[in-house]
Amino acid sequence: MRRTALATVALALVLSGVACGSSPPAATPAPSTTTTTTTEPATTGTDTDAVFAGVWPFASPADLDAYDPSSDPTFLDPRTTAHEFAARYVGMDDPVVFDFEPSGPGAGRVGVGARFGEGHVPVADPGVTFTVEVAQLGQKGPEKPWTVVGAASPDLRIDGPVALDTISSPVHLSGRVNAFESTAAVEVREDGMVSGQSIGTGYMTATEGSVTFAAPNRPTGAVLALDRSSADGVGIVSATVVRVQFAAFGQPPVTPALACNDRRTGGGGGFGTLADVRVAAHEGFDRITFEFSGVLPAYQITPARLPLSIDPSGQPLALDGQELIDVVFHDASARYSFEASGGQIGAPPYRGPDLVTPGFEVLREAAQRGDFEAVLTWTLGASTATCLRVLELQAPPRLAIDLAHPA
Repeated sequence: MRRTALATVALALVLSGVACGSSPPAATPAPSTTTTTTTEPATTGTDTDAVFAGVWPFASPADLDAYDPSSDPTFLDPRTTAHEFAARYVGMDDPVVFDFEPSGPGAGRVGVGARFGEGHVPVADPGVTFTVEVAQLGQKGPEKPWTVVGAASPDLRIDGPVALDTISSPVHLSGRVNAFESTAAVEVREDGMVSGQSIGTGYMTATEGSVTFAAPNRPTGAVLALDRSSADGVGIVSATVVRVQFAAFGQPPVTPALACNDRRTGGGGGFGTLADVRVAAHEGFDRITFEFSGVLPAYQITPARLPLSIDPSGQPLALDGQELIDVVFHDASARYSFEASGGQIGAPPYRGPDLVTPGFEVLREAAQRGDFEAVLTWTLGASTATCLRVLELQAPPRLAIDLAHPA
């Protein structure tokens, strides 16, 4: 039987047409990066040009074309768009929104926080609990509308599915939940649905989850993970959101994991300390995810040279697999974190095993075989030669490597 390791965190999106909303309340500037997330839209390595990336309030080019700003200027402002998304789609009670932070032409992010504490008492100094990604998907400019394309909470992390993946029921989720009792509510929605509507609901624990959903009537939608506070009067605190495609009902999904890419280098920009290593089996591929504190360090993915040995001791290493793949991180460590000047800043070290043995269809084993002079090396053992899909994910910084199952 195929083993499936999952974890928790998923995302929400989509809705067409909304009524005019009021401007969001003023908020203090976003707090320090210890409480914010900075998410970038995930790259799937697939041809997704035909799939509209918008989640809400515009879920298709037709929705965007039908928008009349003269009668409803709500979505001409990115902060207001984020506020309405958090209130109408996520279901928060009068959320706090923070400053818009541009990330490129017609793109950026807005921090969102909970306004109320226990007993529905306003929070004296609200902070950012999740980040909403917004973009102008059509023409760009001050008179053009904004669309939500995703959202991410540091406490609701999603490794898979990633943006624009194709899913079928039941959908298996991988990531990590750091909410109360390590549990998040999960919803699957199709385009046109809002808070309180879904085609499937469930829960995810700290490291695994699966949600069964009804046949959708639309080709695209979202998976949503919600952190609902157990305290009276608080409600939803944060959400993570990812746009998905639905496989034809009753037909096997055409998963984008089978469309591999040729990315073999990337990252960089600073020192990264390994925080976690996770593995999961999905429909059509196996995934290993390397999560870092700080930044995603520079990396190289190459065929491993035989014989394998541990650096720097030279001790021989044997791994299960016919195909061996090296993942080498530069300016990285599983034990230490350093400032550019060389001073140790003491990020929590990696406390997981140096040998991971999932025994999946393709990913058989993975071993850390080097952590010396700021070079961190992991080697993957695959059951057969396979193509790869390599994804750089943020909030937190992660490198996900998908190993395709044989056709």
